[in-house]
Amino acid sequence: MRILLSTIFAGLVLAISAPAHAATVLSVADWDALPGDEMIVDVANNMAYLVRKDNATYLPFLVATGQQRTVYYLGMKYFAATPTGTWEAKERKIQSDRVTFGKTGKFLRLFRDGKHSYYGIHSFKYVNDWLASEERYRSLGCVVVSEEMMEVIEKSYLANDGYLKVTTTAG
Repeated sequence: MRILLSTIFAGLVLAISAPAHAATVLSVADWDALPGDEMIVDVANNMAYLVRKDNATYLPFLVATGQQRTVYYLGMKYFAATPTGTWEAKERKIQSDRVTFGKTGKFLRLFRDGKHSYYGIHSFKYVNDWLASEERYRSLGCVVVSEEMMEVIEKSYLANDGYLKVTTTAG
């Protein structure tokens, strides 16, 4: 007999099959990158999760996402809310701008339907202030994470041979 339990936390549903057991929440110190890791970003709550292939083990962390207003950036005018959907991080760059991209400059470019986008995952010089704030709609559309989480995410990206499935959802 199969038992299906659903654990709901900040809009993320984890389905667990028999034998029935609770989902395992890991800390940054306990997370080891493995093939099959994925990232889920809840833009409605500015929370993200690295999730194991089994959907029963995850690492929750704070993020900052798009400002939800019209902005002018890099010669473009656009609504800066982080779009929802399924993405692939499949390009890693080191950017020279250490304000926009944090002290290491690491940037994971997001692709959708195989096409390059302007969106990505990176840190920011003042990310700790952003993440400590109640108002975390601060980026120009990218998913902004702490320097510590950028290192962890990058390890999952590398464990998947330079690929990480990223799902952005609103709740």
